[in-house]
Amino acid sequence: MRARRWCYGIVTILPLPSSALVGTGVREVIWGLDSSVNLTQLAADLASDRPVRHDADGTVHFLTDCGLPFRAACIREGAGRDGAGCA
Repeated sequence: MRARRWCYGIVTILPLPSSALVGTGVREVIWGLDSSVNLTQLAADLASDRPVRHDADGTVHFLTDCGLPFRAACIREGAGRDGAGCA
């Protein structure tokens, strides 16, 4: 990982997720859910027919049927970028 300084602070640059799509375009769609229960249910349903990766913070990563990378996380209005406090 590299860190770069921008006018708004330091940004950590993470590697791009893998994708079945070729060329430029969307690299990962980020989808927010309103509760950790809904996130757990979504992850369990997705895991029935595709690989699902879980991060330490509860974020779930998976590929759609057409190969587009998705990230699903528990968020709520006013929460930080990490979704802290989502119940």
